[in-house]
Amino acid sequence: MMSRGSLPSIALICAGLSSLTRSGPETGMEEGRVIASDSSLIVRSGHLPRGAILAAAAVPLFLIAMWVRTPALPRTSGPDSPNGSERVNAADGALRSLARTLAETRDRLDERATRALDAPVDPEGAFAFLSARSPQRDGESVVLFDHDRPFAWSGKVRIDPDTLRGHVSVTFSPFYSTLNVVETRGDRRAVASAVLHAAPPANRLTESVDEQLALAQGVASYEFSPPPSARGGSVVLSADGKPILRAVARLATADEASFRRASMFRARGAVALVILALVFLVFAWRERRALAERLFAVAVALTITALIPWNSFSNASRLFDPAYYFSKLGGPLTANAGALWISAALILLAVYAVIRAHPEARWPRAYAAVGAIVTLGVGIPFASNIVRGIGQPPWGSTPGLWLSWEIPLFLFLFAVLLAVYWMLLMAFGKLGDVTFRAALIIASVSAIVALGGLWSTTSRERMQLAEQDVAALGHVDDYAVQLTRRFVATLSQSPQPLSRADLLKAYAASDLASAEYPATITSWTQAATQISEFAVAPAEPDSEAVTNAVKEAIATRQTVARSTLGPTGVQILAAVAHPSGGATSVLVLPRTRLLNANPYAALLGMAPPSGGDPPYALLLTDVSPSGHADTIRVHWHRVGDELHGNRLISTSAGTMRAHVEIDLRSVWVRAERGSLVLLLDLMLAGLFWLLGTMMEKGFVGWLRVRAARWIYTYHARLTLALFAFFVIPAIAFAVWSYQRLRSDDVQTREVLVRETLNAVAAGNEYEQLPGAARRFDTPLFLYSNGFLDRTSDSLLDALAPTGRQLPPSVELSLSTGGELSAVWEAKLGATKMLFGYSTGVVGQERYVLAAPARSDDIVLDRRRRDLGMLVLFATAIGALAALGLSGIAAKGLARDLELSRIEVARAERVLAWGEMARQIAHEIKNPLTPIRLGVQHLRRARSDPRVDYDQVLNDNVKRILAEIDRLDEIARSFSRYGSAPADLPPAVVVDVAAVVKDVVALEQMGDRKVKWQLRGADRPVWAMARKDEMRDVLLNVFENARLALARHVDISLREEDGRVTIETVDDGSGIAPAVLPRIFEPHFSTRTTGSGLGLAVSRRLIEVWGGEIAITSEEGKGTRVLIVLERSEA
Repeated sequence: MMSRGSLPSIALICAGLSSLTRSGPETGMEEGRVIASDSSLIVRSGHLPRGAILAAAAVPLFLIAMWVRTPALPRTSGPDSPNGSERVNAADGALRSLARTLAETRDRLDERATRALDAPVDPEGAFAFLSARSPQRDGESVVLFDHDRPFAWSGKVRIDPDTLRGHVSVTFSPFYSTLNVVETRGDRRAVASAVLHAAPPANRLTESVDEQLALAQGVASYEFSPPPSARGGSVVLSADGKPILRAVARLATADEASFRRASMFRARGAVALVILALVFLVFAWRERRALAERLFAVAVALTITALIPWNSFSNASRLFDPAYYFSKLGGPLTANAGALWISAALILLAVYAVIRAHPEARWPRAYAAVGAIVTLGVGIPFASNIVRGIGQPPWGSTPGLWLSWEIPLFLFLFAVLLAVYWMLLMAFGKLGDVTFRAALIIASVSAIVALGGLWSTTSRERMQLAEQDVAALGHVDDYAVQLTRRFVATLSQSPQPLSRADLLKAYAASDLASAEYPATITSWTQAATQISEFAVAPAEPDSEAVTNAVKEAIATRQTVARSTLGPTGVQILAAVAHPSGGATSVLVLPRTRLLNANPYAALLGMAPPSGGDPPYALLLTDVSPSGHADTIRVHWHRVGDELHGNRLISTSAGTMRAHVEIDLRSVWVRAERGSLVLLLDLMLAGLFWLLGTMMEKGFVGWLRVRAARWIYTYHARLTLALFAFFVIPAIAFAVWSYQRLRSDDVQTREVLVRETLNAVAAGNEYEQLPGAARRFDTPLFLYSNGFLDRTSDSLLDALAPTGRQLPPSVELSLSTGGELSAVWEAKLGATKMLFGYSTGVVGQERYVLAAPARSDDIVLDRRRRDLGMLVLFATAIGALAALGLSGIAAKGLARDLELSRIEVARAERVLAWGEMARQIAHEIKNPLTPIRLGVQHLRRARSDPRVDYDQVLNDNVKRILAEIDRLDEIARSFSRYGSAPADLPPAVVVDVAAVVKDVVALEQMGDRKVKWQLRGADRPVWAMARKDEMRDVLLNVFENARLALARHVDISLREEDGRVTIETVDDGSGIAPAVLPRIFEPHFSTRTTGSGLGLAVSRRLIEVWGGEIAITSEEGKGTRVLIVLERSEA
C-alpha cells in the first residue's frame, strides 16, 4: 500500500532527475526550489490531508510536463561553426566508435563462421544447426559450402558468397557494402557476412551497422570506400596489417543533433510522466465521496495532456499524427486522435466520479434543468466539431484508424448525454441514481450517433479527396514543382546516373520519394539516346515532349523545367545536362489514383502505406454525350450503393472524362460492422466504469464477498454452464473460420502464382526472363544450387529483396523433400509478400523459378475482410444470444427446480422437526443424568451420619445449577435458531474492535499453543451488531479454528467503503470440498460433539444485522472466514 507521502516524493525525485539534463545555473534550480518548497511538508510528515497531498504532488507533475514540452538540453557536441575544433573531435570520436564496432562485428562473424564448420553432414540437420547454434542479427548471414557447393545457410545473404576467398574482405555493390569473414576446414568453407551500409531504398529492406551506430553517435551518415580511394577518409578496418575499408563521418548539424536528443528525452520524459499521472489518478480515486479531489486530479491530467507535445510521436504511431486528425476547437486536447482519446476518457471518468460520489444527491430542480441545457448546448456542438477534425488519408483508412476516430467521439458523447440524463433526473425531482439499464440505453444511443456522424463525415471526406484528385489533374502542383527543382539541382551536382540502380538510388534519396510522387527518370547519351529508365508507376509519357526537353538541356547546357500535358493531365517535366555530355530527364506525375500502384513496389523497398479499401476509384474515359460533365467541378449522382462523379479534363489525347466511383457498401455490411463497433463501445464504457471502481478503496473486499456468494448460487452456475455450452463451440467455429479464410486467401494467391510459373516453365523461357516477366506482368527469380542466378529485372538482382538464397524451408522441401513446388511468405521491411517456387531442369542443371503474388488484388482482399467481419459478427451475436438465452433458460429451470425444492423442503422440514426433537431430547438427556445422580446422592447422604451433608449438599447444588445453566443455553440456542428474523432483537451500534480484542484475549488465555495475531483493532471501529451475540459468533469462529488444530490464527479488522470487515485466517486442517457447501446447515458438524448449530446461528444473526459471512477453505492448508458488517458512526 502506498503511503500518503510517497506520491509527491516520487514526483519530486523524477522532477529533480529531469532537471539534470539542463545546463547552466538558471535551469533546473528554480524548479527544484519550487518543488522542494511545495513538497517539503509532505516529505517531513505523512499526515496531511489528501487534498494538500494532491495539490503538492501536482506541482512537480506540471514542471515535468513543461520540461517535456520544451526540453532544455546541454549544449550539443560541436559549435555552430562547421570548422570548430569540437566538431573535428566529434568526427574523430565517431570514427573511433565505428572502428570499434567494425572490429566487434568482424570477431562475431569469425566466431559464426568457425561455428558453422561444425554443422552436421545432413542438410536438414545443418540448416537447423545454423539457425539454432549460429544466431544472427538482422543484416547478418552465414553460408556453409561443402566441396564448393552451397550446403546450408542462415539469414538473408545480400552478396554472392561463392566469389569470396580471402579471410576478411569488404564487398561493394550498387546498394550494399558488406563485411565478410571466410573460414575453411578441409572441404568445408563458411562465409559470414554483415551489411555495413544499405543505400536507399535498400535500407528499408535490411538493417545495417552504420545506421544503428549513426543514431547513437549523432552522425548524419557514414560514407565507406575501398582503401585506394584518395578521398575515402580514415582507415577504420584492417586485415593482416593491410587496410580494407575507409570511412568518413558526416556529422549532423548542431540543430539536427539537438533535435535528436530532444526527441529522445521527450519520449522518455513523456513515458515517465504518463506513469506518474496514472499513479496520481489512482491515488486521488481511492475515496469515492472525495469528489473535489477526483475532479482536481482529472483537471491536472487534462492539463498535462495539453502540455505534452503528442504530435512529436507521430512517427511512432498514426494515433498522434495530425494529418489523420486535427481540430482547433480543443487546442492541444484535440490536436490528434491520441490526445482526443485521452481527453475523452478523462472527461468520462469525471462524469462517472460526479455520479458515483453522491448517488442520493438531489439538486434544486431549476439548477439541474439549467445544467442539463447548458451541458447539452455545449457538448453537442463540440462533438460535431470533433467529427469535422477527421482527415481521411488518400490511400484509405484501416479499421484501427477508423476506430481511433470513432471511439473518442463515442466516449465524449456518452459523457455528455450521461451527465445530461443525471441532471434531468434531478430536474424532475428524482434522485440522481443512474440505473444500469438507463446507462446501457444512453451508451447505445451515443454509439449510434457517433457511427452515423462518422460515416457521414468519412463519405464526405472521400468525395472531397476524389474532387481534389480530379482537380489536380488539370493544374500544376506547386509543391511538386519545388520538389522537382530540388531533385534536379541534386542531380546536376552529382555524376550522371547511368544504370537503373543509379536512377533508383537517386529517386529513393530524394524528397519526391518521401512525398510519394510517382516519377519516371531516364538517363540519356549526348545524342539524346536513352540509356536506362526507371518508372515508379507504370505510365505512358509523351515521349516527344521528353525528348525535346532533353535535347534542349544538352544544347543549352542548362536545366529545363516546364509543365506539359500528358495522358493523365498536367505533368512536370525537367531535364538536366551533366558535364559528361549526357542528360537525365525527370517526369513527375500527379499523385492520383488514376495511376495504378506498382503491386510489386515492396520488392524495391517502396511499399505504400497499408490501408483497407481504397476511398474511391478513378479512371479516364471518352466524353459521354449522355452524361452531365463539365470542366468546373465534379457532378455527383447515386447509383445503388455507389456514388458516381464526372468531370472533364484536358490531356495530351484531348478532352477526357474523369469518372469517379465511391463504394458506400450495402446497408447490411454497414449494419454488420456498426453492430460490432457498438458492442466494442459498450464494452469500453463498462471497462472505464470498472477501472474507476477498481481504484476505489474497498472494491476488492466487496468483490470478494459478492463473488463468493454469487458463484455458489444454482442460477449462476447453471447460467455459466449453458453460456459455455453455447459459446465454446461458437468461438471454436470462429477460429476455424478465420484460419480457413486465411488458408483460402493464401491458396488463391498460390494458384495464381503457380499458373504463372507453369506457363513460364512450359515455354522454357528460363533464358528470356525479362520477356516472360513483361508478358505475365510478374517479376521472376531463377535460383541455381539454392542461390539467385538471375532475375527478370536488374534492379531486383542488385537489391536481392528476399536475399540471394532460397528460404531454408523451401530448399529442404524442394531438394530433400522431393516436392515440385512450395510457397513462402517473405518479410520485406514492414510488408509481407507471398512467393511461389517451382522446380525445373534445364539440361543437367536443376533450377528453381520463383515469382511473388500481387499485392493489389482488391477483390480478394475485400472478400476476405468481408467474410472475416461476417464471422466475427455472427460470433458476437451468437455470444450475446447465448448469454441471454442461458439466463432465460437458467431462470426457467431454476423456477421449476425451486418449486421442486419447496416440495422437498416441506418433506425435509417434517424430517427436520423430528430430527430436532430427537436432538433436543438427546441434548436435554445429557444434563438430566448428572442431575438425577446428584439428587440420589443427596438422598443417601441425608440418612448417612458419616457423611458431611452440608458439603455434599453444596457440591451437588453447584453441579445441578451448572447442568441447569447448560439446559438453559441449549434452550436459548434452539430458540435463537428457530426464531424468525423479525423476532430477533435489532442491531445497535457496537465497538467491534473492543469485542474482537476481548474474545482474542480470552482465547489467548485458554490455549497457549495457538498463536493469535490481531491487526486493525488499535482504535474503536463502530458497526451495526449486538455485543453479546457478536461475542458468541466470534467465539464460535475462533473455537472452530482451535479445534481444527490451527497453530497460527490471523485476525484483521478493516473499514472499507461503508463496511467493516473481520477476516480470520488459520492454518488448521481445513474443510473438505465435499463438506464445504453444507457447513451452514443446522445440525451439521464434522465433529462428534456439539449441536451443529454454531455456524447456522451465526449466519442468521449476521444477516439480521445486515451483514454477510463467507467461508473459503482448502483441505490441509487452512480456512478463511470473512464477516462483513454495516459501518456506523459512534
